[in-house]
Amino acid sequence: MLANLLDGFVRAMSLTNLGFLVFGGTLGTILGMLPGLGPATGVAVLLPLTFILEPDTAMITLSAIYYGAMFGGLVIGISQELSTMFISASYKPGVAFAIMIIMLLVKPSGLMGRKV
Repeated sequence: MLANLLDGFVRAMSLTNLGFLVFGGTLGTILGMLPGLGPATGVAVLLPLTFILEPDTAMITLSAIYYGAMFGGLVIGISQELSTMFISASYKPGVAFAIMIIMLLVKPSGLMGRKV
């Protein structure tokens, strides 16, 4: 039984699975920052990407998307709430918009580095 647990850890820590963990977390964070998209929606939208993967890699990727989306929503939510210390609460939706505009000014070619 302990050998199976150790085998699971070895498979989860493979270079491929760690790469998809980072990839899924990044995609989930980006999706979580978009208004109206939460963790469950992010997993549903990106589920077809995992059809060609091994089952363990697919589960790791979907988990990373889910938790990344929760983190992305948390970043926007905290930014909006902290902004009320400096500006009126009626401008909270504008803070999320301003974050997106700043992202476009910092990296106009997009997060992936190429134009679509």
